Amino acid sequence: MPAKIEHPVLGTLTFVTYLDAWETKVELQSGSPVDLRLTTRFDLGPTYNIESLLQRGVEMLHWARCNDNACRERIADKLHELYNDTWAPEATSPISRHEFIKRITPHSLRLDIDGSGFFGWADDGMFAGHWIELRFRKDWTISEVGLSG
Repeated sequence: MPAKIEHPVLGTLTFVTYLDAWETKVELQSGSPVDLRLTTRFDLGPTYNIESLLQRGVEMLHWARCNDNACRERIADKLHELYNDTWAPEATSPISRHEFIKRITPHSLRLDIDGSGFFGWADDGMFAGHWIELRFRKDWTISEVGLSG
């Protein structure tokens, strides 16, 4: 079993046995690295259907790059008001939607074995260290936004 795979778009992927997943770090936008994980079926081995899995990883990265702003807006739709109403320190003024969007940063992409996945975002401390999780379906439509961790 190969422990590493070189890919022209995804770079060097390393198989992480305890996660049954291939992992790498890629640039979402210039200067914005994110962790990327492609989960495999533990019962079929890490290289089962590997070309298809890698292609799906390329598609996920492309989707995330093209939809960065739309994802930010969707996160703000769900969490901006929650932050101002519940999580913001009492002595501070509410932050604008624009400021909220500027403060969140992408940090991870994960593709699950069913083709759906998660797009993780750092909260810049707004939600006490929880990360923001944007879930997407196999067809790349967003299914849910929430806090995790």
